[in-house]
Amino acid sequence: MRYIFIFLALSSTLYSQVGINTSNPLATLDVNGSLMVRSIPLENDASNAKNSILITNNNEIKQIPLLEIYKEEFKTAVKGSFDSASAISISLLGGSGIVPFDNEDFDINDEFDTTTHKFTAKQDGIYRIYVQVKQNNLHISTNYGVRILKNNTVIQKNSFANLSVALVNITTPVRTVQTLVELNENDEIKFEIESSLVSVATNLVGSSANSFFTIERIR
Repeated sequence: MRYIFIFLALSSTLYSQVGINTSNPLATLDVNGSLMVRSIPLENDASNAKNSILITNNNEIKQIPLLEIYKEEFKTAVKGSFDSASAISISLLGGSGIVPFDNEDFDINDEFDTTTHKFTAKQDGIYRIYVQVKQNNLHISTNYGVRILKNNTVIQKNSFANLSVALVNITTPVRTVQTLVELNENDEIKFEIESSLVSVATNLVGSSANSFFTIERIR
């Protein structure tokens, strides 16, 4: 009886991997087939989901922090502005001109080009876009504003007249516009100033507190 007990003790150490439907287990428990759990306790604390979830990878069950999944799936987050706080001159030849944002506060998926001043989506999804500009030299005009273009088509804009009374400007120099838009991979976004002041240059305040944009993918 003593020898049987010793044999069983050694067996539990030597055979630490158990296989079901396989004679060559590759893990502590290797199931070659479907898996059914007939009763799963309900987790009442939803905050536990932030810690980790179970996934399958090459038929192995593993855990991964939920934050890592979020980082992988929602990569787009861009904030840009001007590199100089000085006045930024924009030609309005033809009634519009691209806003030449050339500085990035952050761009976690490297999607905005500070040379072409365009954002190119690297993944399909729904994006939240916001842009704000402040005019430095407020011209009197019947129309002045900022707009968002997707693949060279205007999708959102905020434009109205610049007015003055007795040489005092009564129109705010700030223009803002925001939108939600569905983008596919390689779709482009850019920002433009539009105005009735054809062939005239306008100046924007270069300070990042006054002129900037943000783009984020929300799903």
